[in-house]
Amino acid sequence: MRENKKKDGGIKMKDLSNEEQILIAYYVQYYRGASAEEIEKLHEQLRNEIGEETYDKALQKLKDRGRVSGLEKVKENNENGTPIPMATNDGILAINTLFEITSDSAEESQLYYLENNLKTSGFQFTLNPVKQYVEEAFRKEAEKEPNQNRP
Repeated sequence: MRENKKKDGGIKMKDLSNEEQILIAYYVQYYRGASAEEIEKLHEQLRNEIGEETYDKALQKLKDRGRVSGLEKVKENNENGTPIPMATNDGILAINTLFEITSDSAEESQLYYLENNLKTSGFQFTLNPVKQYVEEAFRKEAEKEPNQNRP
């Protein structure tokens, strides 16, 4: 994460690392209840729109840290009848820690808390495809049942 100081002394914005941004996308997808096909679609979309080299490098760092399981593991488990999300428990905890989301928050409220914390944290996306995906997911979640996923 890098801090950007405004020349006018305003609020400091902090750029999220590529790894953090990609992990946020998979965190959002996890809480939306994605299928293996949806995980694969997001993987391909981000890889194409961010660029293979940048995406693959960030994804490998996340795999090395145990924060995502990787698409090959998702496919393997899905074939065995046990689909798993791409974000691992460690990945979920990393985002919860970064955005100070408590672990006792109701699961159906996680996206609401993430959305609010993104707005107030000073963090900003530098990967536009991730930003667009996350914002669209927030919109869809709010439209699905406007009061159900809001504490």
